[in-house]
Amino acid sequence: MSSTSVFTSSQSQKRWRDHMKYNYTSNHSIRPCVLQVPDNLRETKPEAYTPQHVGLGPYHHFRAQVQHMESQKRAAVIYYLAIVNTKDFIELVEKSPADFEPIIRSCYDRYIDLDKETLSWVVIADGIFLLQFIDTYLGSEEEKKKVYSNIEAVVADILMLENQIPIILILEMRKFLQQTFTVNSDEELFDKFHRLCKKQSPLILVDDPTSIDNAFDKKNHMLHFMYQLIVKNKRANKNNEGSQDNRAAGIDPVLAQEGTSLGGEILGQAMDEQSTLKKGENKSDAEANKETKGRKSKEENGSRVVKLAQEVATVSGVILDQAIEEFNSALSEAKSAGIKVHGNIEKVSNILRNL
Repeated sequence: MSSTSVFTSSQSQKRWRDHMKYNYTSNHSIRPCVLQVPDNLRETKPEAYTPQHVGLGPYHHFRAQVQHMESQKRAAVIYYLAIVNTKDFIELVEKSPADFEPIIRSCYDRYIDLDKETLSWVVIADGIFLLQFIDTYLGSEEEKKKVYSNIEAVVADILMLENQIPIILILEMRKFLQQTFTVNSDEELFDKFHRLCKKQSPLILVDDPTSIDNAFDKKNHMLHFMYQLIVKNKRANKNNEGSQDNRAAGIDPVLAQEGTSLGGEILGQAMDEQSTLKKGENKSDAEANKETKGRKSKEENGSRVVKLAQEVATVSGVILDQAIEEFNSALSEAKSAGIKVHGNIEKVSNILRNL
């Protein structure tokens, strides 16, 4: 069995060893967030996963097909940082903090065979280009046309999974760049990312400020931020629909919220109460007369518990319907995106529809 090594030289092996040592000895909590798309998925629709106009980050920066954008990137960096003396910028990049390289490597799921300086250049240049591009994209139509002839094609590339620049790298980059240059604050960065996602998302995003804040994960990237804004909006809508259905049916909202966990307990109480009542009916008249008051109380309790059990059943049905709807929606979206769906998933879908 033969295999192709990821190493191109002894220096390449040394970089890999250093990276592995860092991963084993450091206590950092950074996990890979920029993942390469599996080949079998990429083959279904290559243009959906491979940038055609601009490459950001180590996975696509050096692709020959996107090298025509390098001069535009350089102009964006100079303009964004208002660089007067390029030597200041070069010196900052070359003397970037020692821990910047391992943080970069930790964000990507594949080994990157680049030395520290090259990796810093790639991430810093592409990161600043991204910030400048967002400024342009959110600006006037006149400004967009002046800078880019195909801005929508560029923004489509920027939102591809393998083309993401992790937010934590942008924040780390800002720390040492702002010693010399003026860079956006965290709040400004957050706001611009949100505005771009709002303009580009095919679905409605959550608009609750708290949910938006929770969606912004500094250890992830802009595409993940957009995804979270979509998902949180869907969940909010489902919760609101469920609450409206419960109120319309006269169901106690507390019971509705805890329906699935309380269901077994309440149904068990109902069965116990029904069993007790039946035993009472089988006793002699004398014994029954003595326990009339107790039985009346039990009947009332039994009716109350049965009513609660019925409400739980209703709520469980609503929850199941929501789950089936979410599953079918995800399946439809996968098919629309050209993703091959395993036969067993189709079988599950048919079973759920017949429930």
